[in-house]
Amino acid sequence: MSQEIGLNEKPENDFDQEMDVEVDDEFNDNEEGQIDNGLFTSKEDKRVSDSNGDFNEKNNNDSTTTSKSATNNNDKDNKKIEDDKKLFELPEFTRKDKTLSEILELMDENVPIIPDAVIDYYMTKNGFNCSDKRVKRLLALATQKFISDITTDAYEYSRIRSSVSVSNANNGQSRARQLLAAQQQQQQQQLTQQQQQQNEKNTQSKVVLTVSDLSAAVSEYGLNITRPDFYR
Repeated sequence: MSQEIGLNEKPENDFDQEMDVEVDDEFNDNEEGQIDNGLFTSKEDKRVSDSNGDFNEKNNNDSTTTSKSATNNNDKDNKKIEDDKKLFELPEFTRKDKTLSEILELMDENVPIIPDAVIDYYMTKNGFNCSDKRVKRLLALATQKFISDITTDAYEYSRIRSSVSVSNANNGQSRARQLLAAQQQQQQQQLTQQQQQQNEKNTQSKVVLTVSDLSAAVSEYGLNITRPDFYR
């Protein structure tokens, strides 16, 4: 019986040794092999990683939307700049300015109001000799334009002066001052006649150009033709 028990004990020891070997093999660090890290991650780590992924996706979406909005704003700014440039662009004239040769060709057919003889006289008097009649006519045309501008300005000054005289005639204070000044020089009847004549002239709306009107018009061009002040 003792021998049987001993025989029976050997297999139990062998089984225990085999189990120990299997356990040692299972926890052997020297054995090479890939380890699945997913087995060691917890649920909280998975949640954190999922939340980080969602956050990154949101950031990417936000960056794309901001980039799109920035491009749209840049396009709008560029359009505004182009519109502003269009507003301040100089207009393109359909008719170009004429050259000097073209103007001189026009002088062959178009004769100014000032005759050629008058032009020749004043040009030779001032020591300017020119055989080309086109140049002479061009100078005559410039003189004609200058004189016409002066006359129009003098006409405007005369109209202003006449309107001021009419307003002074209708003003009671100015009329009283005129009466007081006239009583010292002339009689009252002559003054009334002069006033009636002046009113008739104003009603007829006749334009009278005086030297004062002409001097006011010419003073704009830097010329002084006013009469010198008289001192006693």
